[in-house]
Amino acid sequence: DFANSYIEQGLSIIPIKIIPKNGKKEVILPDNWPNIGRTKTVSSWSSNIAILTGHGNRHNICVLDVDSPDHGSNKENGVNGLESIEKWQKEHGAFPDTRIAETPTGGRHYYFKVPQDTHIKKKAGILPGVDVQADRSCIIAPPSVYNSKRYKWINNAKIADANDSVLDLMRLNQKGRDEEVSS
Repeated sequence: DFANSYIEQGLSIIPIKIIPKNGKKEVILPDNWPNIGRTKTVSSWSSNIAILTGHGNRHNICVLDVDSPDHGSNKENGVNGLESIEKWQKEHGAFPDTRIAETPTGGRHYYFKVPQDTHIKKKAGILPGVDVQADRSCIIAPPSVYNSKRYKWINNAKIADANDSVLDLMRLNQKGRDEEVSS
């Protein structure tokens, strides 16, 4: 099943609840969630799922969370993270082929392995419509469901090592990366 396949890949997972609240998505995490990620086989899994990011997993997975123009307030303000990512790659170099999930609103989650000695902070808005999920964070993963729509994998690529283009983007506008990060 999907939960055990994530564990077999060296990823730490947690159960989550996703509920609509005031026109937005609210993710409810378990108490003490950074310290309870499952890393051993589970017999059954019946809830939505998130993967711990940054140093919360064996491979230091960090995720570029790219919003589509249909995501939340992007409809009103014209933000398109997909265009931001495309422009970044044209100017700074292409990303390596990596595992990508599609969100219920058509956004993308690009998964990358970051060197173990590299600490990336979770940060919103590194580019218009682009966030990074990293140390002390998590990312909603397939096959989670929100508003009757599923998160889904759009390719079967392995999670790639982040190249300079990816690392430069993840570090954009970050200061004091070695400081404690709030959740």
